[in-house]
Amino acid sequence: MKKFLFLAILACTMVANAQVNKINLNSIDLTSLKNDAMSKYQNLTQHAGLNKKLVKGSPLQAPQQADAVKQLIDSTYSYDWDANTNNWSSVTKYLGKVIYGFDAQGNKISSTCKDYFPNGGIDVTRIDYTYDSNKNLTKEFNKETDGNLHTLFVATERNWIYDQKNNLSFFSSERVDKSSTAVNIPFEDFRKYENKQDQYSFDINSNQTCHIHRDWNTKWVNTTKDSTLYNAKNHIIFSLTQQWDGVTSSWVNIKKSGTIYGTNGTDSTSIELVQYWKNDAWADSTKTSSNVHYVNNVADETAIEEKWLNGTWVNSSKSIMVVDITNIDTLKILSLASQIWNGTDWVNYFQYSNITYRDGFDGMFTYAVQLWNANAWLTLSERTFDANTNTATETGILEGTKSSTLYDANFNPIRAEYQRFMSPNWDTDSIKTAGYDSDNLLKYKTIKRFANNLVVKSDSTYNYYHKIINGVQNIKLTDNGVSVFPNPSNGKFIISSPESSVNAVEIFNLLGDKVYSNANQPAKSEIDLSTAAKGIYIIKINNGTKSNSTKIVIQ
Repeated sequence: MKKFLFLAILACTMVANAQVNKINLNSIDLTSLKNDAMSKYQNLTQHAGLNKKLVKGSPLQAPQQADAVKQLIDSTYSYDWDANTNNWSSVTKYLGKVIYGFDAQGNKISSTCKDYFPNGGIDVTRIDYTYDSNKNLTKEFNKETDGNLHTLFVATERNWIYDQKNNLSFFSSERVDKSSTAVNIPFEDFRKYENKQDQYSFDINSNQTCHIHRDWNTKWVNTTKDSTLYNAKNHIIFSLTQQWDGVTSSWVNIKKSGTIYGTNGTDSTSIELVQYWKNDAWADSTKTSSNVHYVNNVADETAIEEKWLNGTWVNSSKSIMVVDITNIDTLKILSLASQIWNGTDWVNYFQYSNITYRDGFDGMFTYAVQLWNANAWLTLSERTFDANTNTATETGILEGTKSSTLYDANFNPIRAEYQRFMSPNWDTDSIKTAGYDSDNLLKYKTIKRFANNLVVKSDSTYNYYHKIINGVQNIKLTDNGVSVFPNPSNGKFIISSPESSVNAVEIFNLLGDKVYSNANQPAKSEIDLSTAAKGIYIIKINNGTKSNSTKIVIQ
């Protein structure tokens, strides 16, 4: 059986003075607890060399489509809610409009956003995108002005550089005028306009070996550096974090970790030691020992974390995780639990239970997050599904929140209501709705925010599409004897196939528009596209048992 060394530690937010027998719920930060568990799961599975992700679901996130037709959004219109008319406002009151531009390969090359306001004001944002020959995004130029394009609010530029293996080697984000202040930038968008640089290095296996981050302070200044080494199996064996000292102009040690891998029969083992730089020397901090047992496509892992206290290693926490590794591109947690050491024994602390998955849903479809309280599991949050009504309900006990998501027959989320408990009732906080086109792609979405059961803020977004045949630009031309001549041509050309007959011939331009179709094309015949625009076209031929393709250039 093919083995993958799997290091996955469920790490919980430990309360320093937590009572083992009775949990003080007021001391529990559930969001931090879940985020910490998930982030450390992701970090440590990557640390083990799997470099995969654990995905988390979103109530109004449509399932990904695998259709032959790819939809590209050419424009988006947004409307505000008018409390006076209790309806969506007209374009004279508020309208946000985004127009997108694409190249022949389907890459988005521009987006222009116009926000119209009741006082007649208009804000215009235009973003231009540039790509390399491998379709990697290499440049994004963002310019915000007033409606007359006179007053420049802010202009930013983001750049990406890739190595020969398409690994991202450099990224920068900067305001064009770095000396300008950010007074015109909304606080929530400030990070988008930060001046920063990131430089990356990779080994011959495309493993990231170095990451240097820089910030702008009248000049580009180093801030942090992360260095990583790997073994022959691409597992991380050493990592080092350093911080730049501007006084000495040198890197100063912060943290390092080293991992030793081994086997125990058919099981995989690892020991990771984490140390911090203190008083000009490395000081032990934590040690994590992991054992992974494999049965078919299931990995059962137990990890014990110890802390260095008063010159000795002391048990701290234990995680027990069972993961489905059938598809290592998306690992699925089947069960996950954490225990803490009470000084003499391991006691329950935290777990994920009732976990299920569903095709087309990104993440855990149902689950329960539970905390051990005295002698029983206490549910803190959960997500359940009622197949009779096609409705999923998610409840956060500690946060006092609840959401209910309704799905259509194609399992697209079409309505989600979010509520907050305001004793003694549940009050609606917001309602989201969505609609889809015949290709199950998002056509519109709305959100209404409430206060005292009245709409206080809302907007509606409508997407308008044009179509492109998925993969036309990258299609493998398997002509298998199919010939087209003359090529290039003036639009009139002859196709010839070794087959005695052809069931169907279709011709597309590079935007995916079908310009010609014949369901019963002779094996050798002339096609006239002399009225078509000049350019490259894809010819797809299907004889009922196999499909061939080639291209024609019309001049």
